[in-house]
Amino acid sequence: MRLLLRLVCGFTILASTWLTTMYFFLQHPGYQERAAISAAFVLAGLVTLAALQLARPPAWLLAIVAAGAIGLIYAGSSTVNAVLRPDAHFEGYALVIGAALAVQGVLTLVVIGMSRPIGLRRTSAS
Repeated sequence: MRLLLRLVCGFTILASTWLTTMYFFLQHPGYQERAAISAAFVLAGLVTLAALQLARPPAWLLAIVAAGAIGLIYAGSSTVNAVLRPDAHFEGYALVIGAALAVQGVLTLVVIGMSRPIGLRRTSAS
């Protein structure tokens, strides 16, 4: 599961970097906001990969990663929904990247849940 998450993170980092670059290159109206959002996707992927490198990531880092994962699920599923609306202009790249972002978010929450099961942690007083 961790390997799959790493692969999906790699894809979304590359895709989001490409999007950010294209927003600055094309400079369509509102490109700054979209570029910032794409850069946030890159950051979420990098922080997730960093957390995966640690044997026991601190709780604060897991909380940040989980918050990012929830954001990715929202952004990815919203994008997929927008692309698949009957009145929408179909953008294949947006469908693929949106789905990958949502999958990354779900996988992140699953991996975090598997690494730190609630109620099964030992405390020093036990």
